[in-house]
Amino acid sequence: MTSPQREPALSLTLNQDFAPRPTEISLKQDHYFGHNRLKIKPFDTERAVTLVCLSLNVNDAPSNKNLDLLGALRSGLIELTELGKDDIIAVPAGDPSPLGRTSIPPTLSPEGDQSQGSLYMDTTSTVWKSIFQHEKTYELRLSKNGGETWAYYTDD
Repeated sequence: MTSPQREPALSLTLNQDFAPRPTEISLKQDHYFGHNRLKIKPFDTERAVTLVCLSLNVNDAPSNKNLDLLGALRSGLIELTELGKDDIIAVPAGDPSPLGRTSIPPTLSPEGDQSQGSLYMDTTSTVWKSIFQHEKTYELRLSKNGGETWAYYTDD
C-alpha cells in the first residue's frame, strides 16, 4: 500500500526593502524595481519544490527572479488597495502574462528564506494612469487565495 501524496507547502511573504531609498512610484521613471521583495520558503527539509505562477520571470541566474506587478495583480496573486481601506482596486484586463516557474531547494533551517524575488513595474504603462489618483497612497498585499499560483515537488 502506498501512502497518499501530500501537497508541498510554501510560505510567500511580501516585504518592503529596507534600503534607504524612496518608496514612492514615479510614473515618469522607466521602471520601479526591487523596492519590494517576494520571499519564498518551503517547509520540506528533503525535497525541492517548484513554484509556478503567472508573471514570474526567472532570468539566467535562478537567484534573479522578477515578478511583474501588473501581471501579479491581474492573476490575483497580489492585491492593490488604498492605504487603510480593504476594498481591492480593480486592474483592467490585458494580455495574458507568461507562466513562470522556479525550483526552491529544501529548507535547511527554520529561519530565513530559501529564495526571493523582486517586484518589477513598468511605470510607463498607461494602465497605471487609469488606476492611480493624485494625493492617494496605495499598498500591496498578497491575496488570501493565492490567485493563479501553485506548487509541486520538483522530483514528481
